Amino acid sequence: MTNNQSNASAASRMDGAAQWSTLNIVLHWFIVGLVAFQYFQGEWMIGFFDGGLENKAMDTATVSFGYLHIATGLIILAAVSVRLWDRLVQGRPPHPELAPNWSTLLARITHVGLYGVLFAMPVIGAITWLTGNEWLGDIHVYGSDVLIGLIALHVLGALVNHFWFKTDIVRRMIPVRVRD
Repeated sequence: MTNNQSNASAASRMDGAAQWSTLNIVLHWFIVGLVAFQYFQGEWMIGFFDGGLENKAMDTATVSFGYLHIATGLIILAAVSVRLWDRLVQGRPPHPELAPNWSTLLARITHVGLYGVLFAMPVIGAITWLTGNEWLGDIHVYGSDVLIGLIALHVLGALVNHFWFKTDIVRRMIPVRVRD
C-alpha cells in the first residue's frame, strides 16, 4: 500500500463510521462528568498548591480534594487519549448534510480546541504540581475558562444543529439503549 493509499484509507475511516462507537459515547459522557467535577472542586487544588508552596499546614479536606484533583486530571488525560484512539480506529460519523459548511468548519475547529485543551490542562497541571511553577499554575487556571467557553460553543452548536438545522447530532451521542 502506498503512502497516499494509506492516508486515503485513514481519511475514509475518520469520516466513514455510520455512528459513534459505544466506547466513544461512554467516554464522551464520562469526560463531561469528570470535567464538571474538576471545575466545581478546583478551588481546593488552588488552596492545596498554594499551601504546599508556602509550607502551610492544611486541613484533610484540602489535601484530599487536592490529590483527587490531580488524579482526576490524569484520568481525563487517559480517557481523552483512549477516545481519540477509538475515533481514529473506528472512525466518526460524517457531519450532517443538512448543516451548512460554516457550521461543519466551526464544529471541526471547536473539536480541535476541545481536544487540545483537554490534553493541555492535565499536562500543564502536572508540570505545575511537579515544579511548583506559579506562572504555569495561572495558565492552568485560565485554561479552565477557555475550556468552559469551548464547551459552551460545543453545546450551543449541538443544540443549533438539533433544533435549527434538524440534524441527528444530539441523538448520535446518546447511548444506544437510551436512544432506542
